[in-house]
Amino acid sequence: MAVYPSDIPNAFALTPHGGAGVIAVSSSLPRILEADEIEAVLAHEIAHLRNRDSLLSLTAGPFVQSISTVSSLFGFLLFIAILSGIAPP
Repeated sequence: MAVYPSDIPNAFALTPHGGAGVIAVSSSLPRILEADEIEAVLAHEIAHLRNRDSLLSLTAGPFVQSISTVSSLFGFLLFIAILSGIAPP
């Protein structure tokens, strides 16, 4: 577990390069939450590690971003085609 300085309460789990998982907690989280709430947050992050969610995010993220970029480009090209009279409105 790692603690990083931040006034924004947050926690996240990472599994770098398929190695051992790390849970990072902001320094403000323990000051704001009660002990049982911190326990719930840590249990939630442990579930992310067990499910290898960070690996899924790292794998699926670029794919989803590519789809988003292509659809945005298509929308822009369609907009230009409508403005120039090539495509009907």
